[in-house]
Amino acid sequence: MNNSTINIIKASAGTGKTYRLAVEYVRLVLQYGSEINLDAILVLTFTRKATAEIRERIVEHLELLASTADDNMKNKREDLLHAIFNDENKSELSPSEKNNLEAALQKIKTDHQQLQVMTIDSYINNIFRNLVNPQKNFGDFEIDEDIVKKTLPLLYQYLLNSNPELFQKVENLLKSRLTSSIDSYNTFFHSLIQNRLMFHLIKASKNCFDSDSLMYLYEHEEICEERAKGNLETIKEKMVNLINSIGTSNPVDKNNVPVSFIELFNSQFINFFHPFPSELESLIAEIENLFTHSESEGEEKEKINLRYKMLTIFFELKHNDSCIFNGNKFRKSIYNEIKIIWNMNFNALIEEMSDYFLYKKFIPEQRYILRIWKEVLEEYDKLLYNNKRLTYNDVSWLTLESLLKGDEESIDWDNTNIDNEFYLFLTHRTHFLFIDEFQDTSLLQFFILKPIMLELSSGSGTTENQKVVVVGDEKQSIFGWRGGERDLLLNLKEILPTVSQNSPKDEILNKSYRSSQAMMDFINYVFSNEVFQQGLKEKNLVWEYSKCEAAVKQKYPTNLELYINHYSKTDDNAKKDNIIREFVQKSIQPAWEQNKDKKDYTMAVLCRTNSQLETMQLLLEEAGIESIYQPSSLITEHPFVYPLVSLLKFVNYNDWLEFLTVLRSNYIMLKSKPLKKIITIINQSINSSEPPDFSEYPLVQTLYEFSQKERENISNLCLEFLDLFLPKNNLTERDYININAFISLIQDYELNKTDKTKSIPAFLDFMDDNQAQDFMKQVPLSGDIPLQLLTIHKAKGLEFNQVFLFYDLSSSSNSDAYNLSLYPKYKDKTFEKLSDIGFTCHYDKILKYSSKKELFELAEREDMLEEMNTLYVAFTRAKTSLNLCMVYEGKDELDNIITNKQESKNYLPFLITIMIRNYLCQLNNEPILSDKKWHSIQFPAETDDASDKNEKEITSEKPDLTNLYSVLPPKEPYALKELSDARKNMFMMLGNKWLINRPNLFGDLIHYYLSFLKKNLPEEHEYALKQCFLKYGTLLTRTEIEEKINSLKNNLPVSELFPPDYDKVFTEFTIWFEGNQYRLDRLLLDTKRKRALILDYKTGVTKEQEQLQRYKTALANLPAIKDGNFSIEAKFIPLQL
Repeated sequence: MNNSTINIIKASAGTGKTYRLAVEYVRLVLQYGSEINLDAILVLTFTRKATAEIRERIVEHLELLASTADDNMKNKREDLLHAIFNDENKSELSPSEKNNLEAALQKIKTDHQQLQVMTIDSYINNIFRNLVNPQKNFGDFEIDEDIVKKTLPLLYQYLLNSNPELFQKVENLLKSRLTSSIDSYNTFFHSLIQNRLMFHLIKASKNCFDSDSLMYLYEHEEICEERAKGNLETIKEKMVNLINSIGTSNPVDKNNVPVSFIELFNSQFINFFHPFPSELESLIAEIENLFTHSESEGEEKEKINLRYKMLTIFFELKHNDSCIFNGNKFRKSIYNEIKIIWNMNFNALIEEMSDYFLYKKFIPEQRYILRIWKEVLEEYDKLLYNNKRLTYNDVSWLTLESLLKGDEESIDWDNTNIDNEFYLFLTHRTHFLFIDEFQDTSLLQFFILKPIMLELSSGSGTTENQKVVVVGDEKQSIFGWRGGERDLLLNLKEILPTVSQNSPKDEILNKSYRSSQAMMDFINYVFSNEVFQQGLKEKNLVWEYSKCEAAVKQKYPTNLELYINHYSKTDDNAKKDNIIREFVQKSIQPAWEQNKDKKDYTMAVLCRTNSQLETMQLLLEEAGIESIYQPSSLITEHPFVYPLVSLLKFVNYNDWLEFLTVLRSNYIMLKSKPLKKIITIINQSINSSEPPDFSEYPLVQTLYEFSQKERENISNLCLEFLDLFLPKNNLTERDYININAFISLIQDYELNKTDKTKSIPAFLDFMDDNQAQDFMKQVPLSGDIPLQLLTIHKAKGLEFNQVFLFYDLSSSSNSDAYNLSLYPKYKDKTFEKLSDIGFTCHYDKILKYSSKKELFELAEREDMLEEMNTLYVAFTRAKTSLNLCMVYEGKDELDNIITNKQESKNYLPFLITIMIRNYLCQLNNEPILSDKKWHSIQFPAETDDASDKNEKEITSEKPDLTNLYSVLPPKEPYALKELSDARKNMFMMLGNKWLINRPNLFGDLIHYYLSFLKKNLPEEHEYALKQCFLKYGTLLTRTEIEEKINSLKNNLPVSELFPPDYDKVFTEFTIWFEGNQYRLDRLLLDTKRKRALILDYKTGVTKEQEQLQRYKTALANLPAIKDGNFSIEAKFIPLQL
């Protein structure tokens, strides 16, 4: 190929990027076929979920092209051909294309590894494991994303014991602000480790820093001292001039009485002095003394502290739009012009003071941090080698370090230093590279991929057939906090110098297959509006937006709603929680009631933070609204999973407490009375060193004998246990899903581990070490509860019919006081060198207000862009309905607030909120009223149910993928592999029984509650309710359970359930007769009068007398009843709910 071969596809939200990426893949298959190996096409993305989706879409495309289906499928097939070849006349494959397609399908069927779709982390891990690790000699390492957190205490302890000099350096640094703690050490260490690439860039850019840069001054302490002295004189002059101007202004109050000298100044400025001078001359004298350099080291040190204290007061005044003068004593009509001049002079004074402390505090701290940084990384690397556990970030860094043939002190970005043999090997294997979600690529990942991309996009590589396809959307770059760099996508063609000027223009996907046209009109209005674009320009931000049109019609109406309100942290009547409660009651609850029973209608509540979601969940439960939100529940805490863990511990460690845990679990549910006897048997066994004899309790004996058998692997042990002991009823679908997920976790572990690490102890350690990982979380139900609670970041890539967004306009990300703040300025768009950088743990505001504020503003602009992206992602999750709750702190109405927010980094979200309000008012032909809180509009459905049904029937048809899917890696969560089809069907039937037929569920709840009542004692009722919460809490809300039980208690037929004279009471009494099992709800015996009473509860209307007769017959044949000549009575007990 003579031309550069790189395609950049920019896909806005909902425009079908996964579809398009799969189309590009299939186009290569049809074009080159047997000329290349399928595994020469590599697809990289960022999540396992995206990997599965892309893999499935590629398979669907290939099977569709190979199908000979009816007319409906024929239309879909032709549409796919048009998309692949960009030719509306293309209706059939050529003979060579058919051959290539058949060959590709055959390869995938015989070897699923031919379909190379993986996460970028997995790809780099493969490089490290196979090519780098032999050099680095990490041996049999493991990936542990939580290892940094686990290592930090070790690092702290190691420094404390083995490197006291370094420990003291860290101690001195962190004590600059507050008394340090272990947590502050850990936070600081973590930020150093996570930003090790930046440490390298600082070293690699040493020759790029000009004489006015912070990093040049870092190397020249004498220049800093000289400049600081110059600043001190300038500060003194500016301060004296400002104070003199204020002090000689001679204002008068409303009664024309002169204002006293002390009243001229702001109270915060006054409180700095002890006491505040009563005359202008005395104040000026104190200021001149404070800002005059002292020859005495101790006196000068004390003055520096006082100067910094004054600067922090000035920072606070600046933040509150105040100055050192008392604004209330200077009337606007008279002093307006002079106050503007004073404020300008005050700002200049703050900059001069900030520059002074840039030299006295910021740069010295930077010098100190850099010395510590190097040593901490060296100690951390030692721990990595000892532990043999790495994060993906560690793997990426070690891979890059190895490929650049050097260490942190010497490696350079000159391409001649790159391990060319390594990259030639990679590009010999990979000819076509697809990268999905490219806007989320970190610099570290990109630096590893860049040489491969250069080789494949050069057009003159080792093979004629080479190509790079990049898909992304810079507007959805919301992972800057984990290293994602949006500008890589924006500037990619300039970053890759081998790209030809003749390369194709960026392709823009601008048809949304997600949202209705009315929704797209709204989104287009918000993000392409001139007011918004002007706001971006004022902030010096580049945020390009291309309008999108809807590609499909929606059957549900489009609803747009905006709720604006302000809150107070001090006024109980204006708390933020009250606003959320009103949003729940007036917006979420009506929509929930209207749509909760629609099978195809999905809803989501989105918030910025988990803490906001937790508040939202509590208020939803208060309103009786069911939702799915499981941020932290471990799968090992599930009631049907933790007994499996206890079983493993007993099998391996012979821990009898774990054996008892299994007995008391939902699998066996051993009562307390036999438990005491079993404990006695266990103690006797321990004392005698003989095996225990549980023959008196067959189920316990079975469990014990089961645990003593050797198994081939852990998964077989658990599967056999499930087959033996899993209850045949009363399990929920949530239970089955989580049992499934745990078995899948074990099987996945066994597939990826060597024989040495497949032991039970190794697996238990694996679970403990990975508690923070997503795969260790419980799996929520999908489909049964239509309302999900998600952070905006978690919602990326998802879509819902209706989205409720709660957004706090006043919130800001409060970085930890001991985090390392980085303020880089890159030399050019390659990101390979720095022209300057500031970094600090304590002095961000000094940089913000200094003459070097550009560095701070660059980082602030990045934050603002990410916030715009976050709002864009949130808005574009909605298909047809978007309900917004926008809140802010303060008393003023929104229109008054916005004028004071123009300098704030939250300005644009405020501006967008006003634009949305104005848009809705305009559509409704309503006047814009600043105090109106609720605004809404509805658009009719774009298609009726009938046409939608036909369309759905067409689009739901898929080719038969059975044969192909059988050789692909299973999608998570994996199915229970060893269970029979009948058992699987039983699982789902039982799940559906309770999820679909709610009356059955309520009836079972009532039966379960009554099973604990023997004498109608209060403590029995209390215990019964607790047991119901434990058993049914995964299926019913607490409110539902309480309502049903209270209704039962209010209508309980006490005299019939608890008649006198019956001295024996049995609940859920089981009888076997003529091969059939009968369970009596309640059996009462009067042993004196030889009477038996059978009570059968009825929560419905059906009453079968034959059933009572069968019960009587079965009971009459029991030896105790038969030999005792008991009379038997049976009757129904109606229970009203």
